[in-house]
Amino acid sequence: METQTIQEYIEYGSPIQYGVAGVPHFRGIVKQKRNSSTDFPQAMGDLIDNPLNLCKNIIVTFLTRDQKIYEINISDNCSTGMENILKNGSENPLNLAHVNSNQDDDKYTSTYGHGAKNSIIWLSSVCEIYTKIPEGYYLIKMDINKMVRESIPEKSYNTELPMKISRELYENNHINGFKNGTSIKLKDLQECAKLSFNNLSDLADKMYKDLNEIYNMNQNTKIKLKFENEMGECEIRDIEIKEKPME
Repeated sequence: METQTIQEYIEYGSPIQYGVAGVPHFRGIVKQKRNSSTDFPQAMGDLIDNPLNLCKNIIVTFLTRDQKIYEINISDNCSTGMENILKNGSENPLNLAHVNSNQDDDKYTSTYGHGAKNSIIWLSSVCEIYTKIPEGYYLIKMDINKMVRESIPEKSYNTELPMKISRELYENNHINGFKNGTSIKLKDLQECAKLSFNNLSDLADKMYKDLNEIYNMNQNTKIKLKFENEMGECEIRDIEIKEKPME
């Protein structure tokens, strides 16, 4: 059997046969990302950035319990959903073999690109992505802990294959009233993402301040921040993105 080169692995995805010498294990990338200088607003910004040019509305929901964030959902109404998730290799936006190149350079961050993948790793251990694309409704799961435990380096990059789901399951998890688009659910958060607070209003004000500084002079996409606790209380902050003034 022909052995695939490392470059072919990086370009096309899963190797022809396992045992390709020199392919680094995914756990090393996870360790690198989680020890990086990223902070919480930057990580959230990278996730919000990705659909920004393609949709009119983004809703970010922070679910809290015991005065800490325990789950983060980012939903958009992009009409095409998360494109190319059924493709192989470098065309697939969730190909984690590409997560390590030029990751800190904004000009390399494309839709659901390096910045988003880095942020998913930095913020959480489990990610569920619900999306509607022309081919139907799909769920993609990323269990980073499971990937890190994989003994074969080449296989450690594999997320679960996109699973076709029902419209009902999609709508139950894409719950912001959008008929199209994608919801990214971050679960089993890292400690750096479990921000603590005294009351929900304080958390809402802080997150609004941090993200408003990033987005209030950008493009014409409305961003809504929602903060919910276990008692059903909810705080909402709206960031109205405006065009930069003419110089």
